Parts: sequence; C-alpha cells; structure tokens
Amino acid sequence: MASYIVDLDIPKQRFVAHYAGLAQTVVAVSRSGLKVRFPARALTQFVTRTGVYGSFRLFVDDKNRLATIEQISGG
Repeated sequence: MASYIVDLDIPKQRFVAHYAGLAQTVVAVSRSGLKVRFPARALTQFVTRTGVYGSFRLFVDDKNRLATIEQISGG
C-alpha cells in the first residue's frame, strides 16, 4: 500500500466550507512533490477549534483511493 505525507495548515474558517457543502476535496502537495487529492471528510476527526494543522500520512489502495489517514505530528 502506497503512502504520502502531507503538511496541512487549514484554518477553521476555510474548513467550515466543507461543513457547508462547498468543499468536497482537499488538494495538497506531498513532501515528495506530488499533488494529492482526497475527500475533505477524511479530516473531520482531526479538526480542532482552530482548524486542521500538522503532518498526515495518507495510505492509498491500488487504485490510488484513500484507504486510511493518520496524523503523524502537529495538531
């Protein structure tokens, strides 16, 4: 299973767009330089009162679909 590490800095005001139905996906650049896109709903467990911050490891299946996500630092 492939994995990508992304560093996210999403203030609460921007993540509120997900809850309002305006943002379905997050696009970020991995540490290896690849652009990755994944469902915003995958981050809901990591939302704090200030937003979503930290480094995350995204695990993808053989079709490059998000399988799991884990926070590895920050938050």
